[in-house]
Amino acid sequence: YPYATLGTELIAGREAVKLAVAPPGGEEYYLWVDQETHLPVQLQTVMQKALQTTYTFVRFEPNLLIPPEIFAYQVPEGYRVVEEDPGQLVTTLEEAAAISGLVPVLPKQSPLRILAFRDRIVLDYGDTTVMEAKGEGEFQLEPNAALGRAAGGPLEIWYERLRWRQDGLEIRVEGARSLQLAREIAADLRLPDPGQDLAGQAEVKVPVDMEMVTNNQKQVDSGSSPWQLDPVHVAFTFVNLQVTPAGMQGEPAIDMDAFDLNSSGTAEAVVAVKEGPIERVYLKRLLRQDETGIWTVVGYDRR
Repeated sequence: YPYATLGTELIAGREAVKLAVAPPGGEEYYLWVDQETHLPVQLQTVMQKALQTTYTFVRFEPNLLIPPEIFAYQVPEGYRVVEEDPGQLVTTLEEAAAISGLVPVLPKQSPLRILAFRDRIVLDYGDTTVMEAKGEGEFQLEPNAALGRAAGGPLEIWYERLRWRQDGLEIRVEGARSLQLAREIAADLRLPDPGQDLAGQAEVKVPVDMEMVTNNQKQVDSGSSPWQLDPVHVAFTFVNLQVTPAGMQGEPAIDMDAFDLNSSGTAEAVVAVKEGPIERVYLKRLLRQDETGIWTVVGYDRR
């Protein structure tokens, strides 16, 4: 985001640079960054609903050794462990398959380590992990995820994580080389085209009030109406208000189950509707093309 440097201040006994950050469509906030470590040490929001919040370290000591006992799990008083499955370090995929009951699909590269559990296999590549488990139930996407294709089905793209179903398995690849390793497993893997003008395909264009969009973005930034970060929920609200213009009362005319994310990138999305007068809804992130940006309906196709 655009920012301005306002000078230096002492925060938690550390020399910190004060930045004024201006997110598109949002309110300016202040961030203090430690000069030595470049880590944030204080954040101050604007006044929202008569409240201004400051998050800060009261003490900050970088590069200290952490006592190993901090990472030792202690069962809380009154609780007991009923199942423990730390996994087994194995040397061959045959061993992993025997322990997990799964037949894994593999990248071309050999992993550094293989961990086998009763219901999953984890391939460790150092900076990236591949986890394979049995695919059960309906494949549900994260609300803010982009949508691609892999193994003939949907591919969830969420930060450095890729997730899809293949050969009866749910595969999750996460880390710095997630795309490279995922393509070795699913040769047909396809990411959304950032240059594709999805909204331009809409049969009916919906006029956009940018002042209202900006106000909605500020509302979400303040913690209200988080559903506007989910394109499916925004489409659900839009379509139901078209069916019942006076507003939704009680059960909606068209249930949420009728809405499916058809295509999604960082800036545009298409939601398919299985019933009602609207077949497809086209949405855009008009202010911010990241996970903090709200979705706005810009068009639709009649059924």
